[in-house]
Amino acid sequence: MTIKELFKQAVEQNLLDLQILIMFLVYEKQVLTMDDDTKELDLYFLEKHHKRMRKLLLEYKAKLKMKEKPCAWKVYTNKNEILYVYTENELQARTFAISMKYEPLKVAYVPEEELMTVNDTNITIGELIKGKQVPYLIGIYELGNYKMEGI
Repeated sequence: MTIKELFKQAVEQNLLDLQILIMFLVYEKQVLTMDDDTKELDLYFLEKHHKRMRKLLLEYKAKLKMKEKPCAWKVYTNKNEILYVYTENELQARTFAISMKYEPLKVAYVPEEELMTVNDTNITIGELIKGKQVPYLIGIYELGNYKMEGI
């Protein structure tokens, strides 16, 4: 996979930090190109670079005046339920679940185009979150006796 393809996915999934990392390395420092393989990013994820990269990326983010856009998340819980929440980021989704007395097992991004059925009517997540303040509980899906695999 190329960095360009990864960047496109990061935009589609609202992964701002990944977008910033790629833009910083490609446009600001010019050490990578959009045509490079994503394996080239591995160097920047090494533990020894975390502190310095974090500082540089925070400065770059402030320079660009970029802020994360709130989005919807599925929070798989220890109670065999999936919480659908609208939060600033994945960490806030986890924290919000904990504040509601759930143990989050896994958190996954939910695109705004995803359909939900509310009162026998199909509606997109985007419509459900329109005008809502974060954090916001969109809904709870009970899995019942369904065994969650891969969590």
